[in-house]
Amino acid sequence: MAIEEISRIPVGDMILRYEQETDYATAGFSVIPADMDGQDNAEKFYRINSLVQMKLVGDMYPNCYGHGSSMRNSESANRLDYKSQVVEETEDATIVKTFLEDARGYRVTHIVTYYQGDESFEMKNIVENVSGQDITMEMLSSFELGNISPFLTGDGPEKLLVHRLRSKWSHEGRLSTETVEDLQLEPSWSTWSVSSERFGQTGSMPVKKFFPFVAIEDTENEVLWGVQLAHEASWQMEVYRQDDALHISGGIADREFGHWMKVLHPGESFETPTAIVSVCHGGGIDRICHRLTQAAEKYLDDIPESEQHLPIIFNEYCTTWGCPSHENISGIINAIKDRDFEYFVIDCGWFKEDGVPWDISMGDYNISPTLFPEGLKKTVDMIKAAGMKPGIWFEIDNIGSAAKAYHNTEHQLKRDGYPITTYSRRFWDMTDPWVTEYLTEKVIKTLNTYGFEYMKMDYNDTIGIGCDGSESLGEGLRKNMEASVDFVRKVLAEVPGIILENCASGGHKLEPLMMSLCSMASFSDAHECEEIPVIAANLHRAILPRQSQIWAVIRKTDSVKRIAYSIANTFLGRMCLSGDVTELTEAQWKAIDDGMAFYKKIVPIIRKGYTYHVSPKIGSERHLKGWQGIVRTGENGQAYVLIHTFHGGYPEVIEIPLPDDCPDQIIAQYSDETADVIVENRVLKLKTAEDMRAVAVLLAPQERKDKRNMNKTGFYIRPYTVNWNNEESDSLHLEYSYDKEDWYAFNGDNGILFAQSGSKRMAKPQIVKDGDSFRIYAMDAVDNDKVFCYESKDLITFGEEKVAERAETPEYTAESAIVEITQAQLENLQKRFGKPEEVVIDQIEEICVEVKQGETPELPETVQIVYSNGEKDTKKVTWGEVDTESAGEKTVTGTIYEHQYTNPIIYHRADPFIYKHTDGYYYFTGSHTDMEHNLVGKYQYRNITLRRAKTLEGLADNSGLYEERVVYQREPLPGDNSPHIWAPEIHFVRGKWYIYFTTVIDENEMWSIRPHVLECADADPFKGEWVNLGRVQTTTNDSIAFTDFSLDHTVFEHNGELYMFWPEKHPADSVIYVAKMVNPWTIDSDRICAVVAPEYNWERHGFPVCEGPAVLQRNGKIFLVYSAAGTDALYCLGMCTADENADLLDPASWTKSEHPVFQSSRKNGQFGPGHNSFTKDEEGHDVMVYHARQEERYLVDEGYQPLYDAGRNATLMRIYWNEDGTPNFSVPIPSGKGHDIPTEFTAKVIVK
Repeated sequence: MAIEEISRIPVGDMILRYEQETDYATAGFSVIPADMDGQDNAEKFYRINSLVQMKLVGDMYPNCYGHGSSMRNSESANRLDYKSQVVEETEDATIVKTFLEDARGYRVTHIVTYYQGDESFEMKNIVENVSGQDITMEMLSSFELGNISPFLTGDGPEKLLVHRLRSKWSHEGRLSTETVEDLQLEPSWSTWSVSSERFGQTGSMPVKKFFPFVAIEDTENEVLWGVQLAHEASWQMEVYRQDDALHISGGIADREFGHWMKVLHPGESFETPTAIVSVCHGGGIDRICHRLTQAAEKYLDDIPESEQHLPIIFNEYCTTWGCPSHENISGIINAIKDRDFEYFVIDCGWFKEDGVPWDISMGDYNISPTLFPEGLKKTVDMIKAAGMKPGIWFEIDNIGSAAKAYHNTEHQLKRDGYPITTYSRRFWDMTDPWVTEYLTEKVIKTLNTYGFEYMKMDYNDTIGIGCDGSESLGEGLRKNMEASVDFVRKVLAEVPGIILENCASGGHKLEPLMMSLCSMASFSDAHECEEIPVIAANLHRAILPRQSQIWAVIRKTDSVKRIAYSIANTFLGRMCLSGDVTELTEAQWKAIDDGMAFYKKIVPIIRKGYTYHVSPKIGSERHLKGWQGIVRTGENGQAYVLIHTFHGGYPEVIEIPLPDDCPDQIIAQYSDETADVIVENRVLKLKTAEDMRAVAVLLAPQERKDKRNMNKTGFYIRPYTVNWNNEESDSLHLEYSYDKEDWYAFNGDNGILFAQSGSKRMAKPQIVKDGDSFRIYAMDAVDNDKVFCYESKDLITFGEEKVAERAETPEYTAESAIVEITQAQLENLQKRFGKPEEVVIDQIEEICVEVKQGETPELPETVQIVYSNGEKDTKKVTWGEVDTESAGEKTVTGTIYEHQYTNPIIYHRADPFIYKHTDGYYYFTGSHTDMEHNLVGKYQYRNITLRRAKTLEGLADNSGLYEERVVYQREPLPGDNSPHIWAPEIHFVRGKWYIYFTTVIDENEMWSIRPHVLECADADPFKGEWVNLGRVQTTTNDSIAFTDFSLDHTVFEHNGELYMFWPEKHPADSVIYVAKMVNPWTIDSDRICAVVAPEYNWERHGFPVCEGPAVLQRNGKIFLVYSAAGTDALYCLGMCTADENADLLDPASWTKSEHPVFQSSRKNGQFGPGHNSFTKDEEGHDVMVYHARQEERYLVDEGYQPLYDAGRNATLMRIYWNEDGTPNFSVPIPSGKGHDIPTEFTAKVIVK
């Protein structure tokens, strides 16, 4: 059966795909990650399933043994014909509407809405009855995703997993992962019979047995599809299989599952609940869950301002146990008022009658005169006077059996004519206007009358399958719960600024709809149980941690260790305390206070971050063994790690490799005592031997040393060898320092002096000062009795090599190898071998202002700064507070910030290139590598993928702010060799787009690399067609240009002329050439100039290579920056310079630096930086994009193939400018989330 494409629509980093069968009008829907575009497996048989699944009463049910287990693919669904599609663009969203029609007069609009910045999209359906008769629906989907997984061969045996989140009271969010084989979702031999796993929940507690969530994982390709459903009533989801493709769909629980039918009269329409859908490549279950929960962020911008810093809550329930009173609340307030609590919640029972338990009293909501003899206002005022926002509890929908309202059955839900009654509760009919008026009086009026700023909304039983009053029990339930949600919206509208807590016996309503209306939710009722951290960590996959209120119930009998365990649990969400706070010791309070202080430090990470579950799966949650580890990285560049040990079964040393976006400097920790925890080689190690202990660690990026006014203790050098057991490594290397602590490697960590006799390998080198000269000694690495000896005046040039007996030379010690030199000697060495130091803020303008006593000083909004390389800049200042009530000289603290980009910004992309166009987009491309098949050549360098975003940070992996498109690809060559699609660059040249890249020209010769070019005439390179123009052309058949291995070509325009630089192998060395171009795909080969060839040892390590040219123009100069050496950790950047008015085709116009201008930083964990390009940031600063490895590997490592190592990642950093007008590339910055690095300084304020 033939399938044709209707459309493919990029949204964020995803592609929506609409298809239909050529013989029918049935339309299907699928979604893939943008970076997997073009990688569908052709060996797959699948049928289009309608993108709207629907069943009408009277139509045929599904066949293929589906009836009874599924209502999918009924006659109703198959009658829906595709008619048309429109794409609407608004300022903040892309909306795709697909129109389907049944010839009998039923229309369905399938709507996908993508909000800019999200990592997911919303999906829903609207059904319209435009016929002349009623129709009755008994099944209607909110979403349908087909063709899972398109990247697998056939049905992908043993490669598909189904993830669900199970839930029950006090056991919320447990991840359940099953294979499709275990769920019997394999296709039959005939691909005819259907199999279905239909699951969900029936009743008014939408999170019961399962969360409304499912994810499918293609383990071979590391692609995951995930869905959440936003619905407060009965729901279902279905994993369905008939052929090679898996399908998932869901929505309102259908007639078979949820007793639902819905009548549509002529002219009526019906809208389904909304589904939240996403797909991702890589990152596993944590990433797909993050992408889904991140959708809730946009709803939190409108919540009260106080919620933005996630205040600490006190709830008195586990203190008074449902019997709050003015007296006991007064005692609690006295115990906590001087601490960091901002919300105080009066929980259930404030209304109960004497002798009647709270849990059967709700409904009347009259304030108890016994508990509050002077009324509730006095208590509320007391809470406010203590500096806290008052909150109160309501169970809005339900009525306790001891309440007078319990007998008002006229306004309650019924089934079969009887009030729906459980052992302790009945339920208001929320669709009844009388009930709305009653609850407005009882709830909204109470909130406004007493000035409550917080409401805890509880819900402690379920309606079950449904209620009377509609065409079906399920529809009655749906309408009631819709009205319940509407009442919550009424509260928000009529009580401005109210903070809402969603509670339903803990976590029974943790679904996206209710969470979009509330600031937070009670995560569970397991308040005092040991399993709290496990449940709280589970819920990171279901809701935002900032919305997950986690209780620490403190008992007077708790040890400090138990208190720290309980407090640390709250670090997984919102901190809420309860318990015996009026009876605690100072030591117990100190453990609480320390935890509250730590919580406040990590609030920004809780608020916006990414969670990694990094420990083995927990078996029993009630009988805990082993350990749990959570890493959460924040958008502020910091992270925290939270570790809990349980009852045995954990290692003596717990080791957690830190994720790539996680910093690695410990700046704070929290536990009951100082923990033995370190970070070593980016592995966090905790030594622990005690059960039931919690340890939290706050991590930050390695701090930049504040070098303003730094007192350099001296100028030191020391020699060293690398010890690879070869002549290159066991040569004399040299490094320098100002304090004998931080050392900087000269010459790109390459040797500066090589032995010429003996084994030609040095060991234990040392330098001895001899007046104004130096003597150098180094043992022969093989014959230790022999010593190489040299003399030098400057350590740049050396005298004749001599060999002496070891006994005749100074004895070696590590300390004796360090030599103090003069500043002039060091500067001379830096001029020859480079100055690989970080550029930092060195000077800040001195500020002094005068102000009259009691007035606010007028401090400047900006200050002038000078960097350590001499560059000047202006920075905005954030000023602290200063006391001007008394006269005298005061100081005020100012803070300025230096932005550090997320790094790596894009993983597994070598040779990165960014072009900033006039359309406001940054366009990125690079050499595409495949980490899943790392070091396997045939999987590397097979396509060209474009990525674009409005900001540089928007290009980052997982930002959700970019879109991608594959514009060119090739299959592996014969012999499973790579086609070597290398170093693509995108340029806009003379009104058209061009991508320059290299690839092989002879499929039987994998190294027949030559420059090629693609062209796109459309103004939008993401919509236009890319045409392969083939190889870059020459005007003459010269003997140089593109006649041998040639690559990495780049173009730039200067003085109205177009130029191309490219490296080429002639005869054995890789030399960079330049020529003018007659058009964007042809060079003028009549005149070609060799600009730079590898001559220094730092250019010849591994291979004699100069490659990857990039052009930077500024200060009347043209700077050609290039990469040198083999592609391991010694890969580095060099630079040639020409005057902007010089003849660029004259070799004499170019001056070459003798040393690398950018090299590895062992301190920052960045190795082999190279193949760069240049762009500008949003403020106009020059920015360099380059690739680097985060692993120190060398060509000499056995079996290492750096060319096919996918560990080269794209990285960004700002360029600085020296006082002489040359660029300063500083040093590679460490890995971590993008963040602003603060520098504090003081200003004088003279108060008169």
